[in-house]
Amino acid sequence: MFDTLRYSQRLQAMGMSEQQAAAHAEALSEALDGLADNLVTKEYLAAALADIKSTQRLHSWMLGVLVVTELVPLLSGTLQ
Repeated sequence: MFDTLRYSQRLQAMGMSEQQAAAHAEALSEALDGLADNLVTKEYLAAALADIKSTQRLHSWMLGVLVVTELVPLLSGTLQ
């Protein structure tokens, strides 16, 4: 969380007027809040990647079954 009061005080200590420092701190706080909406946690990302890997394994298995069910009859017909 962004501490607007502390940031405003730091700006004032460097010579900025109280009004300008407060406005700048508020604008920066709003910008940072907008960015926070698009961030994810490590836990969320790990769970999402685990789900993708699980789905990928299932699709690989399904593709293997499909290939075997299509190729075995095809190959057994050419071997006779």
